[in-house]
Amino acid sequence: MELDITLNKTNKISKKELLRFILFLLLFLGIVFSTAMFIQYMHENNNKEQNENKWEKNSGKSGKHKNVNAKKAAKEKWLKAKERLQQLKQQKRTKEIAKQIRKAENEVKHWLKKMNETGETHRRQGK
Repeated sequence: MELDITLNKTNKISKKELLRFILFLLLFLGIVFSTAMFIQYMHENNNKEQNENKWEKNSGKSGKHKNVNAKKAAKEKWLKAKERLQQLKQQKRTKEIAKQIRKAENEVKHWLKKMNETGETHRRQGK
């Protein structure tokens, strides 16, 4: 049994075959590129979540050194205080409720300040 392979008379690829090959190549490259971008996106999101749990430190004496767990606790308390403030604002206003609203506003400001605090500055320059 012999295998008979014949090419076109001119040994050239037809325009249809060339176009089909180019389209297939573009489709393949598009799939590879989009898959690579998706993997990179997922990797970056995973790294962001891991970095939030780590203790960040910059070089020098005044680098970031606030306790991350304290910041998280302050954020949780800030959210609770903010929710309580919203509930108070929805009630009918009386003198007592107005006092409670002022206290709640101060509490929200306090926990927001604690949440955004970076720590002490250890490096000071003299005048």
